[in-house]
Amino acid sequence: MPEFEDGYGLGKRELDVRKKILRDYNKRLEDFDDEEKYNDYLEQIEEIIFNLVNGVDIDKTNEQIRNYRIANAYLIGKNKEKKVGTGQPLIPG
Repeated sequence: MPEFEDGYGLGKRELDVRKKILRDYNKRLEDFDDEEKYNDYLEQIEEIIFNLVNGVDIDKTNEQIRNYRIANAYLIGKNKEKKVGTGQPLIPG
């Protein structure tokens, strides 16, 4: 039986992966033209986390993450600064 660390049924490995990914995948609803695009973005994050936790398409997933970081470097930094400036945790939870 897996050990659950957070009370929500997430194991330690998934928590670690989720925290790592959410450091860079930190866009907000206001960063999108509409809610549907934001929801697609959230689904993409969940797919990335699933893949990394379960060992699915690791090379492809890591390439996707690298490309995202390059394409969104400015916004990633800007959103991190906003969270630090407001006293909000960088990682939810």
